[in-house]
Amino acid sequence: MEEKADLVIVLPIYNPFDGWSENFNAHLKEIFQLFEKINIEVILVNDGSSIDISKDIDNLLLSFPNLHYFSYDQNQGKGNAIRYGMNQFNAAFYVYS
Repeated sequence: MEEKADLVIVLPIYNPFDGWSENFNAHLKEIFQLFEKINIEVILVNDGSSIDISKDIDNLLLSFPNLHYFSYDQNQGKGNAIRYGMNQFNAAFYVYS
């Protein structure tokens, strides 16, 4: 486990829709602005997507230093992706979708 965060947001992704990263980018900016005094870490877990999202991920990682990306090749289910993400940081609170 890595560092301690106040809040960790875990988001599993699997074959996201076209334009997802722009939507994600806008909402993540809003979250960080609303809660600027809270140490928030965001974890994206790619649960074996069959489409290439590497360019989207690269752009997001450049924009958000508190964003962490993990991926595995074979789909293991949403629950596994959430557990995997939660195990990456020690936090006071976790939120997942």
